[in-house]
This record gives sequence, C-alpha cells and structure tokens, in this order.
Amino acid sequence: MRKRLAAVLPALVAGALIAGCAGESAATSPTSQPEQTQSEATATQDAPSTDTTSSTETPAQPAQPEESADLASVREEIASDGTMGAVWYLGMYHGDITSGDFSSWLSTLSYQDGTPLLTKYPFMADVTAKAITEGSDIYCIVPAHAGDSVSVCQWLYSTTDDGQWSEKAGDTIYASDTGEPVLIQASSGEFNPNFAVSLHGTDGRSFDNHVLVTSGMDGKLVLPTDEHGGQALLSDFSPYAY
Repeated sequence: MRKRLAAVLPALVAGALIAGCAGESAATSPTSQPEQTQSEATATQDAPSTDTTSSTETPAQPAQPEESADLASVREEIASDGTMGAVWYLGMYHGDITSGDFSSWLSTLSYQDGTPLLTKYPFMADVTAKAITEGSDIYCIVPAHAGDSVSVCQWLYSTTDDGQWSEKAGDTIYASDTGEPVLIQASSGEFNPNFAVSLHGTDGRSFDNHVLVTSGMDGKLVLPTDEHGGQALLSDFSPYAY
C-alpha cells in the first residue's frame, strides 16, 4: 500500500504544478483585458475631452466708432475730386489751438457766400488731433480714407559750407495712421514756412514733405501735384473771403 501511494503522490504534485502555471499564464496573457470597474468607467466618462480638432470661436472685435455724417460727406467730396485728401487754410490765430477760445474763433469763420465754416463742416469743432509748432497759421487736413497715414514734420533751412541754401525735414511733430482729421498750427507764407506734410493713402498714392504755402499771387494755397499729370493731390476747401 505504501509503495502504491508513493508512486501516485509525485503524479498528483506534478499535475497541480501544471494547472497552476496554466492559470498564471491565462491571467497575464496580453490578449486578456481585465473588466473595467464602475469607478473607472465613471472617471472615463467625466474626463475632459482632449479633441484638438474642435473649432474655436474668434474673439469679438471692439466696434469702431462711426464717422459723423458731415465728415463722411467730406470724404465723398474728396472721392469725387479724385484727390488724396482735403486741406483748409483757416487764416491766422494768435493763441493756443488747444484752448476753448479756439472753438470760438472757428465759429467766426465763413465762406464768401456767408455760409459759416462750422455750419458747412461742423466736424472741425471736434477735431482732437493737433500738430503744433511755432507760428500762427492754421490748417486742417482730412485724408481721403480712414486708415491713411499723415505726418507733419518741422522744415529746416541752413546754408552749406559753399554758401548754398539747403532745406530738409526735421523732427516729426505729428503722425497718425487712422485717417482722422488733424489741425496744424505753424508758420507758412511764400517764404520759409516751417513745416511739411506727408500723406500715404491705402490706395497706394502718396506724397512726402510737401511744404504748404500760400501763393504771393492770390494768397491761396499752393497744392501738391501729381508728378505725371500735374493733377492736384489735395482738394482745397479753404474759406477764402475773396
């Protein structure tokens, strides 16, 4: 009997070992996936999406202020003339154009037919952009389009070593690329004006460092002209009294 048990016992042990290896292999097989627990399933559902292909909304842009009706009308006049902008020579003002008294002075200006300047162009009373240098001659410039660039610089004179007269642009006293109207206080006249204007339009046309002067012939502005056809590049809306 003991001999028979001794013979059977090794066989039973070997069978148990074989069954255990088979069970471990099944548990660690890469093709066998464990069941997902309820908590894991819930966590998966609640996890934020990482889909980077979803569209994103464009941030709202701030609304641009609308132009006054009379300023829009001025730009229409400029477009009708085919020029790059409008200019007014308003005369001489011996004071500070940033003061309240300047608005009162503007209200005294009128055209030859008696129409007050601010009745025809009321926007001018609200112009905030100002370019100021020495002098008492007053101008206003309106570019043809919103987005046009305007700059005003000092205009300097000197004599070269060989005695030749020289002129050149100096410091910039005003620059803008918004196309807004600008008032200029400077010194003009037929001789030695002390400022120059540059205008670059969104339509590709431009002129640089034009010195605004009044003609000794009739007192009216000498306008910049196109190099090829000689057409005026600015419309003259000045309230001349003659």
